[in-house]
Amino acid sequence: MLNLYKVDLLRIVKDKLFIVTCVLVAFFAILNPVLNKVIIAALEVEEELEMFGFINAKQMFFSAFLPGDNLGLIMPILIAIIVCKDFSQGTVRNKIISGNSRANIFLSHLLASATIVCSLILVHALLTLAVALIFFPYQETPFGWKDFGYLMASLGFELVIYVAVSSIVTFIATSSKNMGTCIVLYLAVALGLTIIGS
Repeated sequence: MLNLYKVDLLRIVKDKLFIVTCVLVAFFAILNPVLNKVIIAALEVEEELEMFGFINAKQMFFSAFLPGDNLGLIMPILIAIIVCKDFSQGTVRNKIISGNSRANIFLSHLLASATIVCSLILVHALLTLAVALIFFPYQETPFGWKDFGYLMASLGFELVIYVAVSSIVTFIATSSKNMGTCIVLYLAVALGLTIIGS
């Protein structure tokens, strides 16, 4: 099982779509804080927004985790495409011939996609925070132990959400074995969960 996981992880990392995803991670992490700064400066409301705590690096950091945000929608789709390639390129057949069970193959896909998605979303959020701190304070009050506890609890919760997203994407990808169906079904599920969450 561990060897299968390593192979799937390596296959995802070597895929050209993974490189595209990494570029998008950096692009959106830089774009959001810079765009906020430019819009606020153009509207000349920076002092008012900062005074009432509407805009700060903390808010941008936590919004970077949103599954309905730019990267939150794009990244699972790219991972779904990479997982579906395992079926279209015949790699799954080779895994079954090698004596791996279907359950191990699915679990390996799930663990590999969850590892990649959680790692990339964490890098995206930390990069967003680093860029946002150039333009905005983290928060108006000093950072204390209470804030640290909130940060750790929130990070844990957000990563659990992305493990759930990865499991949905992996389940749809391995069930349908078709990229188009997987993308449409994932977007339908994401939209439905967003509506329920709202």
